[in-house]
Amino acid sequence: MNGEVSKDFEEFNLDGFQVVRSEMFSRRPFMQEPVCTIWPNKIAFNKSCVKALSACEYVRFEVNANTKGLLVVPCSSKDEDSIKWIKGAKDPCVRNLQSAEFGAQLYKAWQLDENFVYRASGRLVLVKQKVFLFFDFSRAEQWQGKRD
Repeated sequence: MNGEVSKDFEEFNLDGFQVVRSEMFSRRPFMQEPVCTIWPNKIAFNKSCVKALSACEYVRFEVNANTKGLLVVPCSSKDEDSIKWIKGAKDPCVRNLQSAEFGAQLYKAWQLDENFVYRASGRLVLVKQKVFLFFDFSRAEQWQGKRD
């Protein structure tokens, strides 16, 4: 067929075919909801996380080794475990947070494979009248990735 399309057509039966909704391609759902991605040497959050926590500048992390849960807790810079997680004043976004020590401890505690990257969707939770961001890594998406 040397690159030419045949002009011989035959009637085709469309029974059983369904239209695929265009929304499935126009945006990825995980770009609209809070998402956390972990590597063996860093942790990253999408912009929806910043919006969910009203662009707070400092947070601390709390990890549950049994449930593979990660809480992102808004805090002040005076909290001894505070981490400045956003960059940019006009359009704040989360920076990649490098920490081989944190990654190693997390991968060990959660028995994760260091050859994989893990991503989990987050949701807001209320704890004692305070709003936190919770990520359930027991149901994380995973893929083989390279170390950055």
